[in-house]
Amino acid sequence: LPFRAYNFVVAKAPDRYVMYFTRQPANNIQGSSIIPGRAFSADMKSWTLDPNDVCSTSGDLCTISPSRTGVLQLPDGRLRMFLLTAGLSSAISSDGIVWTSEPGQRFVADPSSIYERANNTIRWTSFVSLPDGTVRMYYRGGVTPGSFGTLAFYNNIFTSGMILSAISRDNGLAWVRESGVRINPIVQGPVITLTAPGGTSQTQFDCEDSSAIKLKKNGRQVFRVFCSGLADGTVTYLSDD
Repeated sequence: LPFRAYNFVVAKAPDRYVMYFTRQPANNIQGSSIIPGRAFSADMKSWTLDPNDVCSTSGDLCTISPSRTGVLQLPDGRLRMFLLTAGLSSAISSDGIVWTSEPGQRFVADPSSIYERANNTIRWTSFVSLPDGTVRMYYRGGVTPGSFGTLAFYNNIFTSGMILSAISRDNGLAWVRESGVRINPIVQGPVITLTAPGGTSQTQFDCEDSSAIKLKKNGRQVFRVFCSGLADGTVTYLSDD
């Protein structure tokens, strides 16, 4: 794209791919203005910008939230997009362009968990279908150092981005958390130690804006999660369950 942008979400519509994004403002301050954009592709390599105003042509999408977290492909070909509000809200579309808001919240953070207290909890989501017909959602969690019950182990971190998960049996309308943490970069790596202004040492790690896929490896199904780390570029994690 001929400009800087962030908050990318790609939807596989029936006849093309549709990418939503937020343009980086000219003053380079992320979030100082919300300029939604959209582009189309037949092969996910070459993209054509949509010259139309996104909000005026996308139905309810812009009225829900500017923070798009992920898109789930439904068995009937429709698309369910998740957006960050007080929790996760959703909108449905048959063409990836016009979206209809769905009532209620799909999922909300649980502040009783030390892994769901960071500001960007459930900010990014990714989905894989499982052999039994259910869907697993991987979502971004994170700890708040010093909060009640949080281990002192996390007190010196700069930022956090654990990956947690939940299961849906109705194609994303309702979710049930899976216990435990799927990915914890401070345990599994990578991390980097930085010196903050004043000489304070901080541990920096992250695993946000993640994408999950399922694939075959040596004849068996495995799952791979890609994370955009703060220090080491893209990091991948592999699981067989």
